[in-house]
Amino acid sequence: MKRTLSFILTLALFIPLSVIFSVAPAAEDETIGNLDWFVVGMTVAESKTLVPAVNSIKRNGETLLNNAPVATGDVVTTDNGSYTASVRGDVKGEGDATGVGYMLLKRHVLGTYELTGISLTAADINGDGNVSTVDYALLKRTVLGTYDIQKPENAKQVPVLLYHHIVEDQMREEYLKDNNITIATSEFRRHMQMLKDNDKTVVTISDVVAYVRGEKLLKPGSIVLCFDDGYKSNTYFAAPILREFGNKATVFSIMCYYDGNYESYFDPSSLQHITREDLKNNTDVIDQQCHTWANHNHLPQQSYAEVYNDLMLSQNCEKYDYFAYPYGDYSASVKNAVIAAGFKAAFTTVTRSAVPGDDVYLIPRYTVTSPMQDSEYLELISNAK
Repeated sequence: MKRTLSFILTLALFIPLSVIFSVAPAAEDETIGNLDWFVVGMTVAESKTLVPAVNSIKRNGETLLNNAPVATGDVVTTDNGSYTASVRGDVKGEGDATGVGYMLLKRHVLGTYELTGISLTAADINGDGNVSTVDYALLKRTVLGTYDIQKPENAKQVPVLLYHHIVEDQMREEYLKDNNITIATSEFRRHMQMLKDNDKTVVTISDVVAYVRGEKLLKPGSIVLCFDDGYKSNTYFAAPILREFGNKATVFSIMCYYDGNYESYFDPSSLQHITREDLKNNTDVIDQQCHTWANHNHLPQQSYAEVYNDLMLSQNCEKYDYFAYPYGDYSASVKNAVIAAGFKAAFTTVTRSAVPGDDVYLIPRYTVTSPMQDSEYLELISNAK
């Protein structure tokens, strides 16, 4: 019984470190694995703050001072044993993202040089387990001074929340009571408050596209807000609430209405759409993208030419980078038309969060409906990790 209890206590103490280091302990004079959470410029003192189990860091047998930057190949002594440091971007092991390290990584990506061992792990800058052109681009931008390699913290997944129509509570009750994609302003404001109270960070459509491509790290807890169809209610009612909370959203509009007649009033009995004048005073919180020109139908049921021609009517009116499939419906033919029309990414209504490596022309979204209990919304936004 005592032996069992001793084992349990030992295991309880070991688990937190095993989660961080993912290896078993060994003799003090041996390294038992790599630590890859260092980034260029991180000092010994900063590493001790990040992981209190770090006792000292040595280079060529000499203990480094607290203000010294950690380099690839340094030996990190912890309560759990000794490890070899792998510093993201420090491919050559000099404690910096130098031109030499950049050239080594470039040659590896081109297939003219083979990185091995600790240098290979240091070259995996975005931490996806592969050394690819994405890592090369990140290091190149660092060397050129246009980008800093940040701490290796990235969202595991990013939910894209899809709204449609936002109206005042009384208007919804009187005109749109049975429409489950119409959200009352009180509910929308409550959603924004819940995002704030739960430390969620609202990022943009461009951010999540770059994240999916592996070109950008996003803070854990990131969420994207967007609207489909381009209703006037998005600028009339949603925009002030977005502004109140410091959030931004993308509206995927049916573009044929964009240059129509501006109406300064809001009519809840009709579905008014965003015009150029509506958008003009709300660009601080709303970014507009395309949801077809006028072909808001089930696109897979149409020919490639029908889909492509409609998209080009929109692109010739106003050039946009991103597209949302009406009803979330797509096919290989529809996707090819979207690509041919010059869009850089497209969004579905597949119900899950976006993750790095997703097809950028099939980015998933969660549709927000009403009524929705606060507990349901909290469960939805908990997908931001």
